Amino acid sequence: FETGIIPQARQTVASMLAGYQVNKVDFLNLIRSQITLYNYETNLWKTISQGQSARAKLVASVGEENIYE
Repeated sequence: FETGIIPQARQTVASMLAGYQVNKVDFLNLIRSQITLYNYETNLWKTISQGQSARAKLVASVGEENIYE
């Protein structure tokens, strides 16, 4: 997500915005690309938070902060 999908989606939004400003892209397509970007970003943060939650539960179960040794 961080190195491929989201940067590409940001580039698409920028391209759509540039096209919209010169009347080559309609507003609906611009909004759709922005919504797609937001969905990708939301999925990224949801995945990160689920991973951190799972890690916190593991730390609580083990009783130690350093669980990788």
